[in-house]
This record gives sequence, structure tokens and C-alpha cells, in this order.
Amino acid sequence: MRLCEPCAYLEGLLEKSLLQPLLHRGGLRADVLEDGEIRVGDSVRVLGTDADSPRA
Repeated sequence: MRLCEPCAYLEGLLEKSLLQPLLHRGGLRADVLEDGEIRVGDSVRVLGTDADSPRA
């Protein structure tokens, strides 16, 4: 899981100032391992610690 900071691309699409208001509030990036739904009360866990390793 990695922090997902806002980017200028989104700001350009919406033509609104979003970078400052969303800084450190953008959400998380995660790899989807299988299909399904996450419901309130479901447990979610981190499977590895190599979140900062480069992707192919």
C-alpha cells in the first residue's frame, strides 16, 4: 500500500485548485489481488512490506 497524493492532472481536468486542499488526503494505492467487495466491518490487511519497491 502506498500513499496516493493528488496530482496536477486532476487539477487540470477540473480547472479548480485541488493540490493544497487534498495534500496528504488523497487516499491509498493498493494492488487488487482478486475481485469482490469490501464491506463495512471486513478486515483488510497488508500482505507485504515491499510497497516502495519499483514495479515492472
